[in-house]
Amino acid sequence: MPRVRYFTLVDDRLERVTQQRVFDAWTGRKPWDDSQGDHEDRLVEAVFDDADRLVRVDFIRIAVRDGRITPEARSRAARAKMFDQDGPEAPYHWEGWPSSIWSQLAVALDSIITEVRCGAGGLLGMSGQLGMPVRELLRQYARTLNNL
Repeated sequence: MPRVRYFTLVDDRLERVTQQRVFDAWTGRKPWDDSQGDHEDRLVEAVFDDADRLVRVDFIRIAVRDGRITPEARSRAARAKMFDQDGPEAPYHWEGWPSSIWSQLAVALDSIITEVRCGAGGLLGMSGQLGMPVRELLRQYARTLNNL
């Protein structure tokens, strides 16, 4: 089954975050962080196939209020991902990343980034759009990858 790795941007540096933390925060089961007030974070979602090849990278900006990802953040991610095409919210998710993001991704993912498809919203956006957990989307994605 494909696997997904997540990174968040901290002080213009990518830091890895666990799937569990992302999934728990995305579904509202747990807070994203222990902050008060409003702020915005940025996530990178990287999907690898069964052979451990990077196949996709998505950028996701998330609004956080009092430590929780907002419903609007989920909605914007869903609108960025329109059935695996770039939707109307995609530019919002691509804006404001540091110029070093490509080299950071190449190192963090140990992959050639120019050879993969990049987008916005990712599986998180699709999960909101389709009402399916990300793990189920990964299972379906595996079938798609195997048929290519």
